[in-house]
Amino acid sequence: MLHQCWAGGQWERMEMLGRELLVPTPSDADLLSAVGVAVFQLDRRDEARRFFEEAIVNEPDHAPSHSMMGCRLDASCSFSETFALRRPALREP
Repeated sequence: MLHQCWAGGQWERMEMLGRELLVPTPSDADLLSAVGVAVFQLDRRDEARRFFEEAIVNEPDHAPSHSMMGCRLDASCSFSETFALRRPALREP
């Protein structure tokens, strides 16, 4: 379902679903990063930064979160290219 939200640009729905999925697994770096992308797209960059930082705390080598931390400083950043590295939380089951 997150993948469908991503593909359709449904950022509010992606945020809501991601937050729901985080309840039982609050340290899941992929989910934290997915919610971070959603709020990043909703132009809430400080909040997005907190999600990416938490993902990195839980998984220090989480490449998408590290990349997105750089994106939030660079308005021309392409997060689609960033997440092509790894998107397991966004894959269909």
